[in-house]
Amino acid sequence: MARRYRPDQFLRMADDVGDRLEELLEDFQARVCFAGFSQVVLRSPVWQPRPTDPPGYSKEPGGTLRGGWQISFDRPDFTLRGKDFGGQRTINDGFAKLGRARGLRQVWISTGVPHAARVEFGGFPNPPKMGTGRTVNGFSTQAPRGMARESLAYMVKAAPSIARSLFAERFAA
Repeated sequence: MARRYRPDQFLRMADDVGDRLEELLEDFQARVCFAGFSQVVLRSPVWQPRPTDPPGYSKEPGGTLRGGWQISFDRPDFTLRGKDFGGQRTINDGFAKLGRARGLRQVWISTGVPHAARVEFGGFPNPPKMGTGRTVNGFSTQAPRGMARESLAYMVKAAPSIARSLFAERFAA
């Protein structure tokens, strides 16, 4: 015979299930967003000076695009934050923001770096100015298929395995 619950017991159990499910969805959202954010930062090309660069080219390493990516909630953030050659500072900042987020919210991965669209969709001079070999057919050789679209595809592909690992962590016997 099935166990019978009083209405107040049943409502308390339903609230507990709802709270656990919301917590699980928040964690899933944060993990998927972090996976995509890390990818877009690390896939962003970085100017690396070469000894063979013609006069007039910067001798300073780049990182403006890597350092310009932001995670924000409910609306995009186009703040420019400076260079990050390796990307780790930017990734750490994004991870910290996701860790402080509470509740399911719209998450934005955005950048205010002016040349981001050119890197993503092409549009560099073809043939390249001064023939430096940093672009091919108008696309960066470091990110020939862009970085944001590739990172979004990665997020979609990674989501099922992230869900499986999250469920294994939470519901392991």
